[in-house]
Amino acid sequence: IDNFEKILLVSDFFKKYMAPRWRWPQEKVIAKGFPRFDWLLTKTDEAKAFYRSFQKSQLDKILIWMPTFRNHISGAYNDNDDIKQFPIIYTPQEWKLIDDYCNKHNVVILVKLHPMQKNYDIPWQELSNVHLLTNEMLDYYDTNLYSFLSVTDGLISDYSSVTVDYMIVDK
Repeated sequence: IDNFEKILLVSDFFKKYMAPRWRWPQEKVIAKGFPRFDWLLTKTDEAKAFYRSFQKSQLDKILIWMPTFRNHISGAYNDNDDIKQFPIIYTPQEWKLIDDYCNKHNVVILVKLHPMQKNYDIPWQELSNVHLLTNEMLDYYDTNLYSFLSVTDGLISDYSSVTVDYMIVDK
């Protein structure tokens, strides 16, 4: 650590505790936050346009479901029997029930899997209000995931770190 002029941390909270731990002067530690938080706090026109592309009516609410990464496409990580299934919903019939509920209540759920996540056996083509959200779709609208998160109406997740990030938008 002696070779550095400054150290960047995410917050003043961490600066207060980490500078002494590293035996580093607090005035040489700079709290800058995460760039993704800037995206979360900026509702871009591109993100809004992408949001509108999923609305069927003005009443639709768009929720994003981001389950924790579970099952690597190579089988190298998290590849045991307990976590091979999508969390909570296990059968095509259960997906259809969720879809019917969403349709009845003017809700759209976009499921965003981790980029290295294996795709599950989910009948996407049979669902009208539950869709798979891909990076290619975000690219098409020239937006990124965190900019899009800023305009969604809610987040569904489990113990993914995105739940902590999403608290910034106060939804």
